[in-house]
Amino acid sequence: MKTQLLCSIAICLLTLSCTKEKNINSENDQKYDVNFNLSTFSQEIVNLKSAKSLSDNIGYLYYFVYNNGGLLVSSKTQTSSDSTFGHISDKLLNGSYTILFVGGKNKCFIQNNDNLTNVYCSNNYVGFDSFYKLINITISNSNISQSVSLDRNVNYLEAIIIDTVPNNAAKISMYISDFGGGFRFIDGSTYVWNANIIDKLVGISDIGEPNFKIGTFMFPPYESFTVNLRCYDSSNTLLADKIINSVVCIKNKRTILTGKLFDGIGGGNASFTVTVNPTFDNDSIKVSF
Repeated sequence: MKTQLLCSIAICLLTLSCTKEKNINSENDQKYDVNFNLSTFSQEIVNLKSAKSLSDNIGYLYYFVYNNGGLLVSSKTQTSSDSTFGHISDKLLNGSYTILFVGGKNKCFIQNNDNLTNVYCSNNYVGFDSFYKLINITISNSNISQSVSLDRNVNYLEAIIIDTVPNNAAKISMYISDFGGGFRFIDGSTYVWNANIIDKLVGISDIGEPNFKIGTFMFPPYESFTVNLRCYDSSNTLLADKIINSVVCIKNKRTILTGKLFDGIGGGNASFTVTVNPTFDNDSIKVSF
């Protein structure tokens, strides 16, 4: 009888222990809702069209979640044609996370995204507007909702040719000696990938007119660089050539090169003025989540 009683007590204790362990595991496995809502906004950017909604400036939206070891645990991609564009829902376990948002006017080429330390973007070798944000969150037995603003991580480099375009001009090129073609998210540093050439055809309406403009978005190089402006005719014969030295780009600003191109072939930067326009500083994309 005594033996049976001891066995019954042991079984009861084992059952209680298993139930308690099951409850603890269930609590640890609980996932909590994290919702991301990208709001519409209205901003006017100099020389860019007025943005009336998120899709005016962003065509592709990327979302990456990294655990406290820097490893990717969740990711999503949206395009402006998606019916749910601007709304991201996810479920995450308790813990600390770093979340990376990336938004680009065109498709972004995000490399090494399985590790926070190594992830970078190479989209701006082709030159377009882009934004990003890194945030840290901690989930502790509750859902999370908060607001965040994406920051522009590019500069717009623009040349304005103030003399009139000759009748035989067919194309104007902007050669950039050190083109910022990649951006590392963890520290905001730029990869400089050799040189890049931006071409723009001369239209009929441009002939005989001043203030021809050519430009591109780019990740700001960490050092000053050289810009070479050239004009060609329809046979690709060089008509004019101007070199502008010591050009500097700053993130979220426009660098404007202003001067004459057609006052003779060759020369330096004597007839060009380099300025930095901070207009972009007041423009950001608002994100609520």
